[in-house]
This record gives sequence, structure tokens and C-alpha cells, in this order.
Amino acid sequence: ARAIRDMGFSAITPAQILEQINSVFSIIQIGLGAFGGIALVVAAIGIINTLMMAIYERTREIGVMKAVGATRGTIRLLFTTEGGALGFFGGVIGVLIALVLGQLLNFIGAHTFLSDYPGFNMSSFSIGLVLGVIALTTVISLLAGLYPAARAARLDPVEALRYE
Repeated sequence: ARAIRDMGFSAITPAQILEQINSVFSIIQIGLGAFGGIALVVAAIGIINTLMMAIYERTREIGVMKAVGATRGTIRLLFTTEGGALGFFGGVIGVLIALVLGQLLNFIGAHTFLSDYPGFNMSSFSIGLVLGVIALTTVISLLAGLYPAARAARLDPVEALRYE
């Protein structure tokens, strides 16, 4: 490439092309990461909202539980566990949908535009990634469930039993 440039021509090496491609993919990764972060925040807010509505709908039940001896810790554990379960099952369902769509994408690609590249998959998931996504959604849901759980634990049993 240097010899060709010395003769007055322009030349691009495969390393330069790869560098340009990598810079494009880096920008795409940053955009997708930002999109994923926003989606996680929105999901956490949705879980908080869901649990707050559950508290409002089950205020009398919380009052009865407290009246028969449930402690604040028990009530907190109940709602925190509910939040964690929402995140866990949401993560599992999301991963299953992603796996199915990824396999569909690989199948379509192998029979159309990637037919010249046998064995090449556009979508692949490692077991570590799958477990990491499920763990992340569970942890975020547990954290999102802390505020509603604390609020439910602070309910006065007499007021909760009067609530209609």
C-alpha cells in the first residue's frame, strides 16, 4: 500500500477497512447499549407501578396479615419476592423469545443471503449471556420492588382494614 501511495495512487488496506467496520459497529453497540439502559429503567418503573397497584388492591389483605401477626419484614419479603419473580420470569420469557427469533434469523439467513457461507450464524447466545440476562432482570426487579415493599410494610393495620 505504501509503494502504491508513493506512485501517486490511493490505496486502502484490509486493515483500514476492518478498522472502519469496527468503528461503525462500536457506534451501533453504544446506541444499542443506550437503548437497553433506557429499556431497563422503563421496566423498573413498570415493576414499581405494578407493585404499587398490587399494594392498593391488597391493602385489606395486608391489614389482615398484620392483624394476625405478620411482621414488617414478612410483608417486605412478600412484595420484594413478588418483584423478583416478575423480573425472573420476564427475563426467562424474554430470553426464550430472543432465542427463537435468533434461530429464525439464522434459518432465513442460511437459506437466502448467507447461503454462500455455510455454518455462519448471525445470532448466537452463550450460556453465560443467557444466565447473565436472567440474573440482571431479577436483580433490577428486586431493587425496584424494595420501595413498594417498604411502603406496604409501613401500612397501619387498623387503617388497612378500614380501607375500601
